[in-house]
Amino acid sequence: MKRVTSRRGRGAIGSTWLALLCAGLFACATPRAPADREPVDCRPDFPFQDGWLGGDAAYSVALPAQAASDERPTLWLFGDSFVSETPLPDRRGAHFVHNSIGLSHCGENGFEIEYYWGQKSKGEPSAFFDSDAGSPYWWLFDGFVHAGVLYVGLLEIEAAAPDPILKMPFRMTGMQLARIEKPNAPPLEWQPQIANLLRSDRAFPGAAMVIEGDYVYFFTSTALRSGRQPRLLLRMPLAALTTFPEDLSTHLETWVEGGRWKAGWQPDHALPVMHDNSSEMSVERHAASGKWIAIYGSPIQIDAGNAPGAPGDLSDEIFLRHANQLEGPWSERVVLYVMPEVEGGPDGEGDPNTICYAAKGHAAFARHGRLLFTYVCNLHSKAGDNPYVILQRLQMNMNLYRPVVVEEALPPALRPESTRPLSDLLDRVAN
Repeated sequence: MKRVTSRRGRGAIGSTWLALLCAGLFACATPRAPADREPVDCRPDFPFQDGWLGGDAAYSVALPAQAASDERPTLWLFGDSFVSETPLPDRRGAHFVHNSIGLSHCGENGFEIEYYWGQKSKGEPSAFFDSDAGSPYWWLFDGFVHAGVLYVGLLEIEAAAPDPILKMPFRMTGMQLARIEKPNAPPLEWQPQIANLLRSDRAFPGAAMVIEGDYVYFFTSTALRSGRQPRLLLRMPLAALTTFPEDLSTHLETWVEGGRWKAGWQPDHALPVMHDNSSEMSVERHAASGKWIAIYGSPIQIDAGNAPGAPGDLSDEIFLRHANQLEGPWSERVVLYVMPEVEGGPDGEGDPNTICYAAKGHAAFARHGRLLFTYVCNLHSKAGDNPYVILQRLQMNMNLYRPVVVEEALPPALRPESTRPLSDLLDRVAN
């Protein structure tokens, strides 16, 4: 695997979906500052440096604390990525790999990150997590750490005719789970073990992964044969990870009708936890309120059997829901943020083919009373467009295709009572 280092620096604001054009398309913790100096600004930043020229997805996972300090480095999981062995002014001539990773920590100058990708036997760059055959390939989904071991979701992808909704030239064929026993070792020394999580082209447990109690919970995006598009919830006992069998699917349980857990994958009886469906999201516990927070965005697919709306909505909105427990009930979704790059940007001078997606939160990097989240912008070929022309525009537009970092104030439902407006408190008393 090829290692490159990226220092904090200034670069174009930017933005997984290059697959739309050419091949198919983290709970983390801010380290504490030593007692002898003031805390530094550790707002995430993703510069185009040292050969890394952009990637999407951007899940974050807090790794175990380093032995010599209380610092917890953060692993960043990227999807399709542009990388180069030599300096380039833009992405023309860069290699395209299906995933890459970053490892960040808070240094004296703030947020610092190192990027990593793989290398083939002849020296050509490849994905960091790369199958022996190269196809199918993997996009990186969420991950978690349990008992000091890192687990990373691998969404298996293979080329296919464009789907009827979003016209994406690939299909998803299942979810796998990578196990890395020594995540604090240099990433180039990792020796991942791979196990099957669920073999399916209709359900993908890994849009978000959360440990609670004795289980790891998988928020599951779906495309059921019934035409329904709900978001479902699966879970697996953490004890199953101890032996890590080749097939973990026999240990899965499904949240089903009647509000109970049932052994196995039960698509015909599953009880939706949300009636809209996004392939990527984050689910994290908000420390101040104790609630679970889900953040997600485009593309939004509506379960038409249970809620109004059209499937495949490429919107400019990022949504938030909250709940007291992972099984729900989840609140109605509210708009957390409107992404200005969509539809040409706020000044109307951006690329009209811009789409933004991959929204997810990174709670440990947020300042008090705020939410911090990322999303990615890309170019999407519309009907009648030449996809190779769109790709060339993306290669030259360095204002796109890396995570955009945003901070927003907490919605009223998540604010501590003492910080809510007086009118909110009076309403609660009156009712």
